Amino acid sequence: MVEIVSNTLPKNQWERLEDEVKAALQRRPTSEDWEVSLLGSPTLARVVVFIRSPRRNFRKAWVFDEPDLPVRHEIENALAAAGF
Repeated sequence: MVEIVSNTLPKNQWERLEDEVKAALQRRPTSEDWEVSLLGSPTLARVVVFIRSPRRNFRKAWVFDEPDLPVRHEIENALAAAGF
């Protein structure tokens, strides 16, 4: 299960980031619970993506200064390095 929460990110940024995070997690075991936080501001370009898997004690955060950058590759690499 993937649970995604966000704060005040504009809807277009939130939807794109949600799609990229879900795509990065799609090859991971479906039995894993994933908690995802998408943090940003409507006035600043910076976006924070935080992913946590409590069962495996995995936590990772990324700060993207350009919200239009593809985040999927970064997330996939970090998950692979952690053994997912």
